[in-house]
Amino acid sequence: MRTQLYPGISHIQQFLAPAAFNCTRFPSRPRKDHVTTEEDASRIYVHGLGNVGRFIANSLARQEARPRTTFLVHSNQRIEYFVANNGEVEIIEDGVSYVCDGFDIEIVHGPPIYERFGVKFHRFKSLTLPKRAEFSTELELNLEDTYSNYDHRPQDFGDVTTFSGHYSAFNCAWDNQFQTVRSRPLPRRLDYSDIRPLDLELAKNLQSPIKSLVVAANPECVVGVLLQLKHRLRPDSTILFVHMQKVVGVLEDLNKNVFPDPSNRPNYIVGLAYHSLWSRPNTVTRSTTSRVLSDLTIAHANVVVSSDQAFTAMHRPFGCLMIGPLIKDRPNESPAEYAKRARSTRYLLSAFLGATPLGTEIIDSETSLFFRLRDTAINSVVQPMCIMYDCFNGDILRGTDRQAHARRLLREASRVVQADFPRLTYGFLEKYLGRYVLRTADMINPMMTSLVMGSTTAIEYVNGWIVRRGAELGIPCPENAAMVEYVKEATKEVIEIKEKIIEARAALRRQDRRNRLALQRQENEEERRIHIEKGELAQIVHAHKRKEEKKKRAQLKTAERAKPKHAFEKPAIMSLGNSALLKKADQKTDGSVEEPARTEEKNLKGKKKKEDQRAHFKPIL
Repeated sequence: MRTQLYPGISHIQQFLAPAAFNCTRFPSRPRKDHVTTEEDASRIYVHGLGNVGRFIANSLARQEARPRTTFLVHSNQRIEYFVANNGEVEIIEDGVSYVCDGFDIEIVHGPPIYERFGVKFHRFKSLTLPKRAEFSTELELNLEDTYSNYDHRPQDFGDVTTFSGHYSAFNCAWDNQFQTVRSRPLPRRLDYSDIRPLDLELAKNLQSPIKSLVVAANPECVVGVLLQLKHRLRPDSTILFVHMQKVVGVLEDLNKNVFPDPSNRPNYIVGLAYHSLWSRPNTVTRSTTSRVLSDLTIAHANVVVSSDQAFTAMHRPFGCLMIGPLIKDRPNESPAEYAKRARSTRYLLSAFLGATPLGTEIIDSETSLFFRLRDTAINSVVQPMCIMYDCFNGDILRGTDRQAHARRLLREASRVVQADFPRLTYGFLEKYLGRYVLRTADMINPMMTSLVMGSTTAIEYVNGWIVRRGAELGIPCPENAAMVEYVKEATKEVIEIKEKIIEARAALRRQDRRNRLALQRQENEEERRIHIEKGELAQIVHAHKRKEEKKKRAQLKTAERAKPKHAFEKPAIMSLGNSALLKKADQKTDGSVEEPARTEEKNLKGKKKKEDQRAHFKPIL
């Protein structure tokens, strides 16, 4: 049996058993303006790829009957990281690695033009990953289900169904209820060719409604996140906030700015995550002379996140996730209507209760309020003082001046939270503050991390809430108001520094590009000069070679010219008979002997020819 981390706080009995994990659909009927498939009803969306979001998705995937899970991200780069990592999420606990796959990912479509650190960014395309994970799922009848419908009509469950594939392939009436026995993802290999770029509006219209949403983003980002997801949420949707243990007032801003109409407002559930998670070792070490802001800024600027690190987190076991009841934020709501809304949230709660690594506990509203007010009062001292004195958590009480400052802040916070919860006295909070500082002495609080990154801090939901609540109760809080102004000014300064750093880096990149182009031109000119020189020399060498080759060809042609078989010889004129001719014929090299009659005939013709010549050239006397 797991030991409770916070003894002395009474928890109500867990009213949902982890084994009773109904993974089919919400009991509420779909609206007529959209069609909800079985896959939409059973899919859990996790917004945020931080350490908490990775841990929640990995824990849900370790169940025997796991739900389908989709990550919601804001960057196209996260889609590329997801594909490069083959959709796997890794959690390392005490050196043991737990790798789960079968996740999907989608883009949260924000404005096409947005500004960050004084730089305007234009987004024209959105990357999508249509290739979703397929599951092999076994279902059986859930005959003990008593909340599948509300009009008490008779149900016809039919036969036990076993199938492989998407829930969209499983079609049955909305009155039927099945229980998932086993659900495992089929093998899948992702590649960059699976990514499809689409226009923003087209990609936005292709997204389906959200039934179950887990918001793991920082509290200061919740309102902006839900403004971008508002069109996908319905009154029967359930939103679980798992990062609400340190702030108060987020839900009020949410109702004011995102869901002002209570009839169209989704169901809210507040979760308090007490888990120790980190993604990489801390490169900033604690010392008496350390400057945390400057060191953390340098460390943050030099961090290069790879695709595997974007989906890996380290976890220290023995944490817990406390989930409160459904928030009562609808005026004039009857108990029956509230019970009906509470039943529609059981699917998401049962999924979290079945995830053992989360250590989920169901708490009542009073206990949830106690933890939130206590942590808000403690963080109103620790977080802004770390920024003001540029130190770790363990150094905010170093020296009498800092201790006196912490007491003034804590005294104002205790008077405000004690009005809502009388047990949170100044003495109780002072003792808890000392234990908290000792326990987290070497830690850097998240407000300082947000400040270094140049993003919005949660100061408005910590010290700002104390100032606003104190004004409502007539309790002045000048120290907390001064802290709010100080952190805001520090945020502006950091943003200005970030803008200057971005401008300086851009100038360095431009100068580096100009230097590289100049060097490239110089190298091209040198190569051209060498080529020209080599070309002239090559022409001379080539001409000489051609001349030599021509001479060799002429000699070869002369040597290979065909000679006549018999060389011409002047015939010998002999006046003595045939015996001399025969003797001359015998002396020939080829050994051939001419016929005597033919030789005599030739001699006679020669004599006749000479006589004719003499007669022709005879002088006239």
